[in-house]
Formats: sequence, C-alpha cells, structure tokens
Amino acid sequence: MAECWLPIPDFPGYEVSDHGRVRTYKNATGKGPYMLAIRVSYFGRQRILLKQGEQRRMCYIHRLVLEAFRGPCPPEHETHHLDSDPTNNHLSNLVYLTHADHMARHGGSTFEGSSHLAQETVLEIRNLRQQGWSLKRLADRFNRTIPTISNISRGLSYPGMGGPLTFGDVSLDRPGEYITATIGE
Repeated sequence: MAECWLPIPDFPGYEVSDHGRVRTYKNATGKGPYMLAIRVSYFGRQRILLKQGEQRRMCYIHRLVLEAFRGPCPPEHETHHLDSDPTNNHLSNLVYLTHADHMARHGGSTFEGSSHLAQETVLEIRNLRQQGWSLKRLADRFNRTIPTISNISRGLSYPGMGGPLTFGDVSLDRPGEYITATIGE
C-alpha cells in the first residue's frame, strides 16, 4: 500500500505519513521534501522537533500520526501501540484508548508489561547491578525501562525487598544506609 502523507496540524510545512515518518519542505535550499531526524525518548518513544516561527515543540510521532489521520485525541484518552512496540508508529498500529483501557492492556503499567515484580526478580536485578551489569543490559534482560531498573537498583522501587543497593560506583549492603561525603577539602 502506498504511503499517505497529511499536513501536521498547527505546523505548516510539515507532513506526517501513515507509516509514521515526518518530512518538511522547509529548508535553506528550498528543495524538498526531506525527512526529519527522529529522536528517541528515555522510554523508547520516537519524537521529533517541530518549529513554527519562534515556537519549538518536541512531539511524539505516534500522536502526530493519530492527530493527522484520526483527529484530535478525545478527552480522557491516550494513544496506544497495539503491538506494544513504541517504535512502530504505523497508523494501523495506533488507537486512542481511555486511561483505564490503556492500563488494562498493559497489565497496570503504561510503560511495561507488568506493574509488579517478584521478590526473586528484584533481588536478581540488584545482585547483577552490583556485579557491574549496565542499566541497559538489565533493562533488556528484564523487559523494563532503564529508569525502572535504576530505581530498583537504588532501592527507590521495592524498598523493603532487601538485597544490595547500587548508586553509581557505590554499593550498599543494607537498604536505608546513607552515603556521606565531604566536599571541598
């Protein structure tokens, strides 16, 4: 099926496709169109910087696709990727859902497949982090976001489950321990 392009509301000169790509005719040479560089948020959502005069706005591509092809997001609704892949911004993969429906489809969390981890999993994450595993490697292994893994390893999430806590290069053996440092001596 051929790719279909529509103008992005409120941003003349920009278009979004039903395949989730963004292009513009606005450039210094006057030639176009050309595709815009995609940025990825901390949670893996693709976004793009749009400019209109002095106004600059970072926009999520999945929202631009739905707004252009289906209209504005209804009140009390959110965008949802049907296949749970935040990089698949094809129109056929996107729908508007109420917050409750969105949460139900994600098992209680809009960012991850489940909102709760078993104690064994939390302890394994903390032990592997103390052994030097990177946040990215742990996030990939446990299908979680990097901020979630960081919060678990630092004891900000699941604080009562024990295990070693890690703050950068410093490891603590007990939750509730504090790091003290003298600066400027």
